[in-house]
Amino acid sequence: MHHREKNITVSVIVLNVNGFQLTSNCVDSLFTSTYPNIEVLIFDNASTDNSYTQLKKRYVNNSNVHMIRSTKQRYFTGGNNDAATYATGDILFFLNNDTIVDQHCISHLVKEITNKPYRLVQPKILWKNNKQRIDNVGGRYSWLGYGHAVGRDEIDRGQYDQPAEYDYVNGTAIMMHKKFFLSLRGFDETFHYFYEDVDVCLRARNNGGSCFSVPNAVVYHEGSKTFKNIGIQPFIRRTIRENRIKTMVKNEPSNIQLTIKYPLLQLSHLLLSLTDTFIHNHSTIIPTLINKHRIGELKSHMYKWPFSLLDVGCGSGRYVQLAQDSGINATGIDKIPQHTPYTKQVSVEKFSSEKKYDVITLYHVIEHITSPEEMLRKIKTILEPDGLLVIEVPLVGNLTERFLQRNYFAYYDKTHKHFFSKHDVLELCNSSGFYVIGRGFTLYAFPLTVITTGFRIGFLKGITGIMIFLPLKILTMVGYNEEIVRFYVRPTSRKM
Repeated sequence: MHHREKNITVSVIVLNVNGFQLTSNCVDSLFTSTYPNIEVLIFDNASTDNSYTQLKKRYVNNSNVHMIRSTKQRYFTGGNNDAATYATGDILFFLNNDTIVDQHCISHLVKEITNKPYRLVQPKILWKNNKQRIDNVGGRYSWLGYGHAVGRDEIDRGQYDQPAEYDYVNGTAIMMHKKFFLSLRGFDETFHYFYEDVDVCLRARNNGGSCFSVPNAVVYHEGSKTFKNIGIQPFIRRTIRENRIKTMVKNEPSNIQLTIKYPLLQLSHLLLSLTDTFIHNHSTIIPTLINKHRIGELKSHMYKWPFSLLDVGCGSGRYVQLAQDSGINATGIDKIPQHTPYTKQVSVEKFSSEKKYDVITLYHVIEHITSPEEMLRKIKTILEPDGLLVIEVPLVGNLTERFLQRNYFAYYDKTHKHFFSKHDVLELCNSSGFYVIGRGFTLYAFPLTVITTGFRIGFLKGITGIMIFLPLKILTMVGYNEEIVRFYVRPTSRKM
């Protein structure tokens, strides 16, 4: 590193909201940095717990850490803007608190923007819990105002190991010169969160700036921890759409282009809003109808009554409760079940029972298990010799997946450890000592995914989804585009 680079002070800004452990882990990683000249500004964004006090106590003897406290929630945009005014460094590094920073990261970023006063940079961002997978390396901005994280969930094989220019850099970790940031008047505080990073980057580019990724700089990201805890609620989706429109209106240089794009964007948002409203209003009704269908179908495969049932991965326990209501002696197990009289908190790996069950159900379970075959062999030991095992699993390798690619619903859940084709499931059953006696009806599952997910990708993709929806469903009905499969299987010994 050149002497000039070492003398530049980098002010790292980290926001904290009730997150002592996350924030302290992030800040501690900064002090393993090979870059010698940093200050850390921890901006406490109106925490309601004692995390501010804990952080202040932890870093009381560290002169490079400065605590700033706000009694009012300033959100991502306001908190970062406020903290920037306290920064003494010539370079600002806005950093999410749910990150761990590689020791060489800051050095590589500083090297890239030294003597480039209008450049914004970000590191390669990898997932903290799966460091072989990419969170993002930058962003592309579509003509209809949609931001797209480049590399999202791809395995890091070195495909993004060359510095590259992007439309925007991701708000998880942005470095830029303080003078340029202040000249842009910082983040737009009307955004609060979502698209604020896209907006500031577009404004920077409209004022002579550029956005680059620096792939030899690495940050590990937990990923939207706050919003994982509360779920993607309708108001969050609405905020994303509103900010998407606001970003386009603010930064579209041509009034003629805006006249064309704005109605199309509004239409796509209207369709998404109607879909979200339907799903929200029917969030209890739809699962109940699906579970009732499952129970009715299960009964048609049983030759005895009553019978015992173990639902593995019971979750909310709705299925178990409905089974009980219909006269089935049902029990459920899950790592973290909703507490009911019929559910137990235990993982399938640790579950043991002297009792044997007439039926065991695995609805969307085997894709989460490290060793599905080992689990099925264990389940066979607690299933009656003439018992029934029900396996329901999402499938890959179909036309819907090819259309949606990484946005296909099977890839949404980051806890999935396996992705199965129909052939894979049949082979798994056979190798585990089971044979198939029947298949269930699953056409209703994720019925509008090509449309709703299509519009989330982009307007044209959504329109295409509308056109291919019916053909895909017809192909699903005749077995050529199965998205989910439910097999009814029995132990092989009974077949003999």
